[in-house]
Amino acid sequence: MLPITSTLAFISGQAVVNNFVHIHSNTIRSGLENYLDELAGELTASAHSIKGVDANDFLAQRGIAPKQRTAQKSLEEIMNLAANI
Repeated sequence: MLPITSTLAFISGQAVVNNFVHIHSNTIRSGLENYLDELAGELTASAHSIKGVDANDFLAQRGIAPKQRTAQKSLEEIMNLAANI
């Protein structure tokens, strides 16, 4: 009679463990999936915001005006002078 009692206790304990694992793994998986969905939404919104920024508007809002490239202009002037010699 003792082996039957031990076997039933083992089966009962195994069922409790299996239920615990099933409940907690699904709870954690659900939480992670919700977190990943929210993170993906926030990253997508951030990417759209970044893509919508115009570099010149960004600089203008901070009082920075693009300067004319003088080195390129000087080089072109030198090349023109050299071509006319």
